[in-house]
Amino acid sequence: MSQSEVVCLRRQIELECEAMQRVFTEFAASAVRHEFIRTRMEHLSNYQEKLATYVGDCEAARIVAEIYTELQEPQNGSEKGVVI
Repeated sequence: MSQSEVVCLRRQIELECEAMQRVFTEFAASAVRHEFIRTRMEHLSNYQEKLATYVGDCEAARIVAEIYTELQEPQNGSEKGVVI
């Protein structure tokens, strides 16, 4: 297993989840927002598939869910995370 590739894929997954969160805090038309999120979800799926080649399907799904969940939690206990 290439540890550096797994780390890189985890970071890409984090960036996609963060981008989806930001779209809800910025003004965007509903149709544009929907397309943006759809595209990000496709990217997440691709990264998860690549990650699965290194760690297996179940572990890849667990990693993506863990990253997504961590990013939804309140930051510094001051605000609620954005649910997407």
